[in-house]
Amino acid sequence: MTRIYSICLYLILLNSCKDTITENIAYNYPKIEKQSVKEEYCGIEITDDYRNLENLKDSSVINWFKEQEKFTKNFLNKINGRDELFDRMKGYASKNEFETYFIRVLTNGNYFYLKHYAEDNAPKLYMKRSLKNDDEILFDPKDYEKGNDENFTIRSYAPSWDGKKVAIALTSGGREFSEILIIDVLSKKILVEGIPNFWGNLTWLPDNRGIAFMALADNFEKSADHFKNMNVSIYKLGLPASKKEIVLSKEVNPELHMTVSDIPVANFHNQTDKYIITDISGATAYADHYYCLSSNFFEQKEINWKPLAKKNDKIKKIRIYNDSIFALTAINNESFEIVTKGLKNIDWNKIKVIVTPKEGEVIDDFEITSKGIFFTTLLNGVKAKLYKFKNGNVTEVNLPIDAGYASISNLSPYHSELWLITMGWLNNYERFKYQPENEDFLSEEISPVADYPEFENFSVKEVEVTAHDGEKIPLSIIHNGKIKKNGENPTLMIAYGSYGISYEPFFNTDWLTWVEYGGVLAIAHVRGGGEKGNTWYEGGKKESKPNTWKDMISCTEFMIEKNYTSKNRTIVRGGSAGGIMAGRSITERPDLFAVAMIRVGVLNALRNEDGPNGDNNVKEFGSYKNPEECLALLEMDSYTKIEKGVDYPATIITAGLNDPRVVSWSPGKFAARLQELSTSNNPILFYVQSDGGHGFDAGKWKAIKEEANLFAFAFWQVGHPNFVLTH
Repeated sequence: MTRIYSICLYLILLNSCKDTITENIAYNYPKIEKQSVKEEYCGIEITDDYRNLENLKDSSVINWFKEQEKFTKNFLNKINGRDELFDRMKGYASKNEFETYFIRVLTNGNYFYLKHYAEDNAPKLYMKRSLKNDDEILFDPKDYEKGNDENFTIRSYAPSWDGKKVAIALTSGGREFSEILIIDVLSKKILVEGIPNFWGNLTWLPDNRGIAFMALADNFEKSADHFKNMNVSIYKLGLPASKKEIVLSKEVNPELHMTVSDIPVANFHNQTDKYIITDISGATAYADHYYCLSSNFFEQKEINWKPLAKKNDKIKKIRIYNDSIFALTAINNESFEIVTKGLKNIDWNKIKVIVTPKEGEVIDDFEITSKGIFFTTLLNGVKAKLYKFKNGNVTEVNLPIDAGYASISNLSPYHSELWLITMGWLNNYERFKYQPENEDFLSEEISPVADYPEFENFSVKEVEVTAHDGEKIPLSIIHNGKIKKNGENPTLMIAYGSYGISYEPFFNTDWLTWVEYGGVLAIAHVRGGGEKGNTWYEGGKKESKPNTWKDMISCTEFMIEKNYTSKNRTIVRGGSAGGIMAGRSITERPDLFAVAMIRVGVLNALRNEDGPNGDNNVKEFGSYKNPEECLALLEMDSYTKIEKGVDYPATIITAGLNDPRVVSWSPGKFAARLQELSTSNNPILFYVQSDGGHGFDAGKWKAIKEEANLFAFAFWQVGHPNFVLTH
């Protein structure tokens, strides 16, 4: 009854609360002395008032960050209703006794997976000898000690091909770089620990005697840019942990013409793979691809890298099977095609096309099995389908449920096994195994699937919105089926729009709590993402980047026109590269939004190139050294677009001092300038986490607490009666 009463009270009091949120409050933000720098970018003089915040070794700068952290924490603690919201979110996250994910299946039938119990902050590593066996714990990061008080999290893991050993990458403090340890599965004993500099793509050598992985440079902690001179390293069992060998890098492989910002990845998917494929890429959708004999690569003898494809060939995925290439490419079809060709005389303009998508659909992924090639498609990024190609014919495979998201994985090209994962905005994660004999699916859940009757009356509506230039923007709208279109619903507008990444439907109980509290969720599939294929991606990149935030503005105007909400009820949210979208939305149209939530956002794009991960992101956003790209960066730079005398919306900006992807001074400078220049009486909070990173490896409760803080701040600002600031 209490919850029903609160919602009814909310509908009655919303207008009366509207005026109380703008009461005259003096926000005594922590101050730091400005040290302005004037520089010319592409012929335009730019004044950077907070350049000194870029010096994260300056104690006064770090003290300012920590004072902002303290100020925001104290402020958020005064919002009544925040703790109840957190408890609600925590209750939903605890509905399952446990959840399992990152499941790896070996050819011997062993299952390995991370298992996250509801009461635990981080997952543990488990295995089953077969699906019918009971599981057994292999590693609990809580029991791992290194003589300090750090809380470790499993960032990645890989079982050896025979299932006798497991390599585990551990991290702490929100950092994304890790150290690797290797355990013996039978005895659970640690064989070696402290293998340094792990970043990603962990795999075992074919003989099970060592591992290969993507690594940061040996001196990365002393470097201003952690992502320069990355490499692929090999560690072989029996050697000291420090004795890893760099086998693929700019220095080792001058013939590959890598730059310091290129990121090499060695792809080895199955123990019997004849070839290894390397991707030379970075923060962009496409890569340069080369291949060589896997035996030569792992033994480091007579390596002869041969070219497969360049970035301009627009390869999304590539495999070699029986000396033939199979690839997903947009070179001749913006919605992607599956093509094939022998390894000799490769010409991507003359390659054989075996699968083209249906009208309106975009091919998202494919897997090769002994029963054929299976591939998934997406319609506007939100409607998934599955197909099979065999003997020249394409047939649709009926999904076990109507899914917005469908992901497939195989055991190997030589086995029939195929697994399917589905999700939707209102449908929880489900795992199935394909039955080729009758072409259907059986549930293969390793963890129970919780029911959420609280969300049963929620509705999803998929629409298209006309953009400023006539393009049609997909927009996903989630709300309680009983809401009234009276312009009074708090509406959370969410988008990303970079790297060709699609905002595919997924089940998020934190976000659905927003709807339960009377709000509307609207996910805008803006340009820069991949929802409509390569054209959609290219339409929000570099010089075309303004389409990303203009699409968000168009979608927000649509929600207001359709009477879902109004200007004083809209909240824009973006994170990481999506910070460009959110930051420029409120600096271009500050009148359109009541609140902005910006998580670890790129907000000083013009200076991004000179920070950590800067060179790497030039591929996606551009370089100020290029005149045309410089103008594009100026246009997408939210920090320099903040103007004196403008009433900006209430804004909460997060940053992690350990963030290697978006350096903390980028959101920090934006926050400082916005606090100084905004003439509205709206609060501008800089939510710093001194022990946090980009958010990928945050513990469960910490991540939920952050969501509760962001939502409580927004609900308070739009007048929700359950959220009131105490003094």
